[in-house]
Amino acid sequence: MEDVFVEEIYKKVIEVLEIKKRKNKKRLERGIKQLRKIWPEKKDNKKKLEQFCINNFVVRKKISKYIKRIQKNYETLYGHLNSMRREILEPIHIADLEPLKIDYMFSNINLSPVVEDLFYEKEVAYFAALNFDMFTLKEKNRKGKFWKRKDWIKTKIVDKFRYREPKKVKKKIGELLTQSEMYISNYNINTSILIDDRGHKVYPDNKKLISHWGLRDEVKSLYREKKGIKKQKTIYKVVERIVNQSIPKKVINNRDLRWDVYTNIFNSYEKFEKDTRRYELLLKLFKQNRKLDAYYDKTNNTAIKRNFNLNVKIERKKIIKEFEKILESDLTGKTAEIIKNDLGRDLEPFDIWYDGFKTDQTVNEAELDKITKEKYKSCSDFEDDLENIIGKMGFSEEMSKEIADKIIVDNAKGSGHAWGVPMKGEKAHLRTRFDEDGMNYKGYNIAIHELGHNVEQVLSQYYIEDYMLTGVPNTAFSEAFAFMFQKNDLRILGESEETNENILRKFWNLYEIIGVALTEIKIWEWMYENPDADTGRLKDAAVQISKDVWNEYYAENFNVVSSPILGIYSHMINHPLYLVNYPLGHLIESMIEDFIDGKSIGEEMMRMCKIGSITPKYWMKEAVGEHISSEPLLKKVKLFVDNNFGV
Repeated sequence: MEDVFVEEIYKKVIEVLEIKKRKNKKRLERGIKQLRKIWPEKKDNKKKLEQFCINNFVVRKKISKYIKRIQKNYETLYGHLNSMRREILEPIHIADLEPLKIDYMFSNINLSPVVEDLFYEKEVAYFAALNFDMFTLKEKNRKGKFWKRKDWIKTKIVDKFRYREPKKVKKKIGELLTQSEMYISNYNINTSILIDDRGHKVYPDNKKLISHWGLRDEVKSLYREKKGIKKQKTIYKVVERIVNQSIPKKVINNRDLRWDVYTNIFNSYEKFEKDTRRYELLLKLFKQNRKLDAYYDKTNNTAIKRNFNLNVKIERKKIIKEFEKILESDLTGKTAEIIKNDLGRDLEPFDIWYDGFKTDQTVNEAELDKITKEKYKSCSDFEDDLENIIGKMGFSEEMSKEIADKIIVDNAKGSGHAWGVPMKGEKAHLRTRFDEDGMNYKGYNIAIHELGHNVEQVLSQYYIEDYMLTGVPNTAFSEAFAFMFQKNDLRILGESEETNENILRKFWNLYEIIGVALTEIKIWEWMYENPDADTGRLKDAAVQISKDVWNEYYAENFNVVSSPILGIYSHMINHPLYLVNYPLGHLIESMIEDFIDGKSIGEEMMRMCKIGSITPKYWMKEAVGEHISSEPLLKKVKLFVDNNFGV
């Protein structure tokens, strides 16, 4: 041993506990080294550390009962913390509840950082560090092929104690995320206020479109409308003004004015205040996350590194390499040409959201709205139909009922989300939007996506025995299942016999979202390179980065330069560095789809969700027999294009 301090403690513990077996000696040596790294300075004397090791080291033959007890207590703590947080935030998240002033105060109460700190204060963290081996992502991927489930459980018990983040910073980040969520969930554009250069309304009726989801999905729906391009161009201009923050603050969530989005004039040349919150919140989140850097080693000393290594659990280089294969493929240009021919016009930047590849183009959105609003007038109507919907995804009648009974549907203020199952005995919550007269098709489509998340959450919580392995490796895997559900929306609704996409739609969606994810990563890289920048500089940089990514990977195919459209996604503000999960989820979903072709979706999803939250590398190996790759999708797209278009 290089550390004399550690060696002396090691020898003393061996002597006192009379440890004979080599494996226990090896565990003890590693445990003391791990413990020394997180042992507080104020307690940093040999006698205290030595006594702690003597009192708390557990030999291998006795460790199993500790594993069971630790898992039980983790589930109790984190399960109830999650439930408390969900209930406190309900007035903020749920449309049926009016938020009071006191609710905003309560929303800033988050006990998770307090409990994380108590793990150290009450020495749980030190016990775990002494008795369970810590491994880096590279070590897990190297050793994992030899591991049994118990080995994964042991390393996950101690994972959270490899680094200790300061409670004050974590608390501040939590408060900022709550503020960001409130900002985004109330960022609606009412289409009734939009006017053209003649002062005429662009929309005869009002649609309340949340940024970015509602704006994007409105553009998609307009491809079925003969004169939809005027509305699409107007919505795109709104998108530009949100990204560059030239949007008047007063038009957000407002129906009582008229706005010419092209001249940016409203209510007869009324002066206005611009919205500046978008980049203010992003900058504040960056600065707080940067404060955590000092508490990590060089492999994880930026928020970007931590996101890939600790959250996504895939090396950044590997992910970017797969993304670039898509972006640099000549198939993007060929697909763009197919879209151009289909539209009979030159491409516009918003055609990155082209939605003409759906298998069934016979039903327009207005008709779909009527169907969904008639079928689902309230949350309870949709909740009552969950068993039927899940059954249509290939689950048995018994399993469909079991899963549906564990999901509650709520009316969302925002675009919608899936709040997972925190512990056995609790239920998942599906949040989606309902209009006063029922659920429109956009809300239904999102709800089916979120249901995919909820089904995964229920399966990977209730049907995995060991708490430490519940869940999936990262949220991209949950996104993969959500995409599988979402593309079946019309089939589930009974308006089509097929899934609602073909291979080109999947490829085009992936092409778009990769650019969005890269834009966010590059914005964070810029903030790290310019840590003292103010909001104005960040805004200018974010807009320019959006344009730069566009110019590198999209401009040639669209014959349009410097579009900022890739910077519109709201996740950049209320869920920083999450966006990489979407393109990753598309790749995973494509590989799962290939594997289960001809098999029962329900049975295969159940099998895969029971694998648990091991590393992505080994999850994929067990689920589909190969690692994440863009190659299978590219081959399918090439074959489809060659056979059907000969472009």
